[in-house]
Amino acid sequence: MQRFSVRLLVALLAFLTGVAAVAVWLSCRETVTIISDSQQVLVITPVQVSKPSQPKWGHLLYPYLEKHTSLAGLAELRSTPLPRGDLEVRVWYGFGLTALEGFVLRRADGQWSALHLQGDAYYEPKRVKVKRLPPPRSGWDSAWERLLAAGIRTLPDSSEIDYDTGGTDGWAYLVELREGDSYRAFNYQIPEYSRRPEARHVLEIGNAVGEEFRLPDFKEVEVPGR
Repeated sequence: MQRFSVRLLVALLAFLTGVAAVAVWLSCRETVTIISDSQQVLVITPVQVSKPSQPKWGHLLYPYLEKHTSLAGLAELRSTPLPRGDLEVRVWYGFGLTALEGFVLRRADGQWSALHLQGDAYYEPKRVKVKRLPPPRSGWDSAWERLLAAGIRTLPDSSEIDYDTGGTDGWAYLVELREGDSYRAFNYQIPEYSRRPEARHVLEIGNAVGEEFRLPDFKEVEVPGR
């Protein structure tokens, strides 16, 4: 009887240990590895799960972008990693009472290409026209260098600075950049009314797109403070 009680106690302890291990694994999202030599040792190794960050405006504007990219037959840039060495830029202009326009610049396997996207309505578009653009006026590499000089890789989002937008209603620029596994985006509303140097750089990005690819709606006649 005593021997049976000891066996029952050992079995119960083993069961409880297994339940506890599973509970820890589920709650901590960790992997469990068993290492065997003279004894069995439970090793719990944390797994770092990276979640893509979303800017403050993401819940408002990303669904709008997803609608346009879907109609244009494009994948969502923020959730589509690219091969190493490839890149894609999307510059969006609008978000007011005019139809949204998009500019797409790609470099894949060392080859450049560009597209222009034009929605048919500012609210609930039913169609997005896609047009392949000719090479930029100054050449692909020079046009890319111009975008780099304007800060397309370095500009912060307007929510990260003391941004004096000058208002809450009106058009805006939203820029997305994907390079391999890296993705970044920034949004500036009516930047022509801002005194921030970052806003002037955003306007320079619009000017580069408008002038190089003959898209007048992206181009500002004059960049304030220049």
